[in-house]
Amino acid sequence: MKSFSVERGKPQGRYKLPEIFKGLTDSPALVDLFKDETERTRILNETTVEITASEDYMHVSDEDGRLIVGSRHLKKAREQTLYLDIIHELAHVKQFEKGEDLYDPRYGYIDRPTELEAYKLSVKEARRLGWSEREIADYLLVDWITKEQRDRLAQKLGVKI
Repeated sequence: MKSFSVERGKPQGRYKLPEIFKGLTDSPALVDLFKDETERTRILNETTVEITASEDYMHVSDEDGRLIVGSRHLKKAREQTLYLDIIHELAHVKQFEKGEDLYDPRYGYIDRPTELEAYKLSVKEARRLGWSEREIADYLLVDWITKEQRDRLAQKLGVKI
């Protein structure tokens, strides 16, 4: 995404999404996710981003649907990684608004329907951006799952390892 940029220097606190992540309005993935332009505009303008001191990546609060970003991740991650993370997390914001349980304990992380839906969207966008299957597989390997779990997740998503 040529128009996407990240404001990495903001201190901890709460912001509106466009104050941190710019250039999302024409994202093909978000156009696909939010087919209704009014809904897409509302989500992009009203979603709150909280920058925290934690080293966490990103996640959506199941209390109020805000996007929580660890300051270290915001400062250190590649811009394209942050873009895919935003795509993934905005899928969760939509799920939250529909009343879905983002962290349904009946499922493990890689089997949770909300995660699979969000990952499908970010994998599709990574391919559109020209990422290799290896790069996508590396993106799927997050700290809280094993390589074996990542391989199973990749298989579910059609990513070749």
